[in-house]
Amino acid sequence: VVFAVGGGGVRSNLHDAEALRVEGTPGEGLGSSWEPRGFVSEARHAVAACATGDWGIYLIGGWGDGDSCTGAADALILDDAFSFADDFSVFGDSKADPRSLKGGRGWVPSDADLKSRWRSLPPLSTPRKLHAAAGLRDGRLFAFGGRTSDDPNVGPTDSAETFRVPSMSDDGSRGVGSSSSSASSHAWKPVSPLPAGGACACACVDDADRRADAVYVLTWGASSGGSTKAVPTTRSKANRIDKRARKAGEAARLAALARGATEDVAVAEGNAARAAAHAAEEKKEIGVARSGAEVGGLWRYDADDDTYAFLADLPLQEWYGFTAAAFEGWVYAIGGSTKGRWTGAAFRFPVGGGGKGDAGDGEWE
Repeated sequence: VVFAVGGGGVRSNLHDAEALRVEGTPGEGLGSSWEPRGFVSEARHAVAACATGDWGIYLIGGWGDGDSCTGAADALILDDAFSFADDFSVFGDSKADPRSLKGGRGWVPSDADLKSRWRSLPPLSTPRKLHAAAGLRDGRLFAFGGRTSDDPNVGPTDSAETFRVPSMSDDGSRGVGSSSSSASSHAWKPVSPLPAGGACACACVDDADRRADAVYVLTWGASSGGSTKAVPTTRSKANRIDKRARKAGEAARLAALARGATEDVAVAEGNAARAAAHAAEEKKEIGVARSGAEVGGLWRYDADDDTYAFLADLPLQEWYGFTAAAFEGWVYAIGGSTKGRWTGAAFRFPVGGGGKGDAGDGEWE
């Protein structure tokens, strides 16, 4: 099933969502036409969307009606047997309410729109647009890079963050991967920033990947002709940087506990310190200028280790605004613009088994 959610940006932005089934015989079920699939509370464009396997669809961040980025995040759960009711009680009534819609110039949902109910998740800690978003089957969501302002003097951010959606465990019980039920445990938390500096980006996950924690992040920008390989690509160098960052994060967590902070607050401070230390160590050891030109490339983010591995330069020397998808061992990059012109170009890169997808292996085709 293909979903289209939000968008706009000319006269106004959109609240609503549509879905089209692309399997089976045309004319059966959703295959005959696009059908309404609810609406989100805040209309916006320049958003990022992702899925957690086959059970959740998400709309994250974007540019709202007005002059600022939004941190809004919304979820549509596709399994009718799954309920947010208990797990999301800390957010209050988080369903999109037609009486409190933001933006969209007075759009009013139809009866069909009311049949599917999106839920509002906690907002991003850094509102952003033109960023990447990805979801893993276990309910982890990620947002990478993007712009935080329309000011031409403000470059894109290198920051990244994560949120865990309540999900089913293997035994059928519900949980969020934490014993805490406080609202502070249901918040976006920082992870390691993009390794080559600030950039707009897109991201994807291959559900067939043997690495269940792998997210493929494609940064928009100018390929460096190989100089991005100065960014940590070997496991030993990445481990050395991460070890130092983890040590700094743990020190910050213990310091927070020592002054009487709660475990949730201490963990959040530790994660922030770890991300800052990771960026500082990377710049010191490798000499990457984090505030310089936007560097385009393909990276594999290890969600469990919170590290990036450089896989390849982009196949076009300057490439912006393209989208990405992954399927059965390949990452696909499609569309966008290059050297000031729109392009219909499409490429794919091998990231599947057999050793392919490691730094330095594989080529775009």
